[in-house]
Formats: sequence, structure tokens, C-alpha cells
Amino acid sequence: MKNQENAIEEIKALLKKHSIPYLRKALGQNLLIDFSILEKQIILANITSKDKVLEIGAGLGTLTKKLAEKAGKVYAFEADKKLAHALKKEVSLISHVEVIAEDAVKTSFPPFNKCVSNLPYLISTPIMFKLLKHDFEQAVLMLQKEFAEKLVSKPGSKDYSRLKVLASLKTKIETAQIVPKTAFYPVPKVDSALVVINPIKPPFEKDLEEQLEDLLKVLFSRKSRKLRKVLRNFLNKKIQDKAFTKKIVSKLPYSEERIKFLQPVQFVNITKTLLQLLEEVEIGWENVFFGTKI
Repeated sequence: MKNQENAIEEIKALLKKHSIPYLRKALGQNLLIDFSILEKQIILANITSKDKVLEIGAGLGTLTKKLAEKAGKVYAFEADKKLAHALKKEVSLISHVEVIAEDAVKTSFPPFNKCVSNLPYLISTPIMFKLLKHDFEQAVLMLQKEFAEKLVSKPGSKDYSRLKVLASLKTKIETAQIVPKTAFYPVPKVDSALVVINPIKPPFEKDLEEQLEDLLKVLFSRKSRKLRKVLRNFLNKKIQDKAFTKKIVSKLPYSEERIKFLQPVQFVNITKTLLQLLEEVEIGWENVFFGTKI
């Protein structure tokens, strides 16, 4: 408890030093003050001098400095301009830390092989989708507890989502520790979870990923309905030939299953089959899923 009190005092002193009146909880500016958890993040990520580490939501640099002690390069994203300015001054003598004062959701990631971050809650979803598009060795992320639960949810549960499907197909995710809200300053309203993400070989070729994502967007907009009904309604709007779309949908696997009960790999099979059926009748996938009328 004494260590956390000291950490809070250090944060307040840094804020005063850099003329920052307060941290904005609405933007997810809740800084970790439990140094034992910071140490655990470093250990879990097994950082070495060969690693190029991506950090998102660096704040005042508590984790950044810890990463810099082990890593060969640290890219620290901080979207808040005042915090980024302060961070640059705090790490100005550490040559292998590069502060990027940009929105990590909208800005291209530099080359990295590991990601260690205390993610602002508001950007967890888009950052996860973005991470899944990159090749990396490991990620150790602090996430809102409820969000972490969604990443390990099962088919049929209320938390089952297209992000969960993609994450399951491309990674193995484990919860390393539940972190109480009192481990942060200012104290957020909810607890957090420390998760470890390790990539796996996906059960599909790289060139199928875009089509899979397109299909998941359509299906999970009505995940409680049967696959047959959701796809037929969607294709009717795009192709405008009900007899034809009915025939297409009848050839798809799992057409009578409700979407929320399908396993991740089953979505891959559906995507492959639908792609093949559209190619057989010379209808381009992009014409159906990018709004062009046939």
C-alpha cells in the first residue's frame, strides 16, 4: 500500500512538473501504480535486447522505462499531446525509446515483434482488430476485465463476437491475472485483467482473411438468427434474385445453425464454400460485399 501511495505522489509530481492539471479518466488515462504488476508484465513478455516492443497508451512512461531496461527498441504511442510532450522529456536520455504522439488506431504501426501495453479501455476493440492483422511473437496486454472475458468467451454466450472468432483462429489467449481497480490512479470504475496473447497458425490461407472478416461483419449483425436467414436476406439485397440466392444458401454448410453457436473454424468453412459458389457463377466477392449491385 505504501508503494502505491508513493507511486501516486510521483505521478502528481510529474503532472505538476509538466503543467498537466489532471489525468482524464474519460479518455482512459488511468495509470498503473502497482509496480509488482509492471514487473510481471515484463517477465511474461520475456523481453530481451533483440525485441522491438510496441506500447500503446504510454502515459507518463512508467511501463515505457521498464521496457527500455530490457528491450532493444521501444515504440511508445501516446495520443494525448500534453502527455506525449511530457513523456518525450522523461525518456529524452533513452536513445532506443521513440515516442509517437499519434492515435495508435489511425496510425500505422512501426515494425515490432512484441506488444506490451496498458490499453486505454476505449480503444481496446480497434487495437485488437489491428494487432490481429500484424505478425508478432507475443502480446501482454492490460484490458478491462469485461473485455478480456469476451476474448475467452464460448460459442453461444452473450459475449461471443466476431473479434472472438478472429482472435481464436489466429491466437491463443490466456488470462494471467485479474487486476483490481485500486491498482490504478485515478481509480477506474471496473477491474482489469492481464492477458497473454500468443499467435498460432490459422486454419486458412492469408488471402482468405479479408473475405472471412467481411462475412463475420454480416453474420454477427444478427448472431441470434439462423445462418440461412441472415445470409439469404443479405444476398437478396445485393444480388436481387431470390431464387438464385436461395439456391446458393442451400449449399452452404451449417445453414440451419444459429450463428452464435457456430465454432470459429466453421466460419472458415462457410467462407470457403460461399467464395467457391460465387466464383462458379462468376460473381465477384467484392461485388457482393462492397455494395455493388449485380
